[in-house]
Amino acid sequence: MKVTRRRATLAGSLVALASLYALVYFAPVVRLADEMAYLGRSDGGAFLLGAERVALQTISVPSLTLFLVVLGWTAWHRSNATQAMRVVGSVFLAAVSAELLKAGLPSMARSASRAGVEASGSFPSGHTAIAASLALGAAAVVGPRVGRFLVGPMVAWVTIVAVATVAVGWHRPSDAVGGMLLALCWHAALVRSPTDAAPRLTSPWTAPKVRFPRRAATTWWVAASAVLAVGALATPARVETGPAETSGALYLLGLGCVAVASAVTLLPQTHPRDG
Repeated sequence: MKVTRRRATLAGSLVALASLYALVYFAPVVRLADEMAYLGRSDGGAFLLGAERVALQTISVPSLTLFLVVLGWTAWHRSNATQAMRVVGSVFLAAVSAELLKAGLPSMARSASRAGVEASGSFPSGHTAIAASLALGAAAVVGPRVGRFLVGPMVAWVTIVAVATVAVGWHRPSDAVGGMLLALCWHAALVRSPTDAAPRLTSPWTAPKVRFPRRAATTWWVAASAVLAVGALATPARVETGPAETSGALYLLGLGCVAVASAVTLLPQTHPRDG
């Protein structure tokens, strides 16, 4: 992306991140809805929770280290060491800043005395921030040949990971959306587009058209969202507070908002045409 677009994306994502936290923290109605979505999360169904736990388990110290090595090497191979440091730094700082924000921001936890469950989902979600930053970093460094095959699975993976953090009871919907916005902030602040990064080699990795094809990304996002929707609708909901119908509906609405946020975060970073 060009410098002006990067600045606009950075400013917009920072404002959206701060506004989201302020809205949930200071608006009692929004905060209650966010908590009820968390407390109405699913508590059964091997199909949905099994797939989501597998997605969450892909983010670990060894896997993150491997991802960063591959991203850094690809960025260096395609452009230079500075671009490699920018890409790796955006992922690392997204992960670290997510943990710092969790510790530093005022807690929005509230006990659900009816079942002894604490709706303490930390803002923002570290798993979601890591997954989104990895996908955004890959979008900035891979070439079109690799991108055609990589974009779809990565978009689907980020969507599943973000939704999974809510479905398994780790985070509220606002936490997952905040994680994606945080990843976008660091990506816009640090990572240059391949054309701006002055490629150093002439190869399929350095072809001019390097951004992910949007049509393929959208198709995979729709497929992942459809699978998650079927799984959520087929899974019994555990309701810890409020009317069962209200909590269940808010839970499904929260999952939908998280899935849409993944599309809003990732799809604009893809190329508008296939090829």
